[in-house]
Amino acid sequence: MFGCRGTDVPDIPPVTVCEQSPRRWRVTPRTALFTVAELLGWWIALGLLWLVLISTVDTLELVVGGGCAFVAAFVARGARRAVGGA
Repeated sequence: MFGCRGTDVPDIPPVTVCEQSPRRWRVTPRTALFTVAELLGWWIALGLLWLVLISTVDTLELVVGGGCAFVAAFVARGARRAVGGA
């Protein structure tokens, strides 16, 4: 089922799955560092936004805000990549 077959996408020259470059999916240390830095930046920004918008600051609010900001950071990165930000 997942053997070496050509692609059916007209804009891409027909290549088989086995002939694709292994560099396409390789994660280099630089891209991993950039990803972590971007996620951390989103997490901090969204966590600060949460703190600005809530009325009381206690431990439970900090935990919930941190968790929501963590999930939203991944969503923000995915949305940025979806619009062509690579």
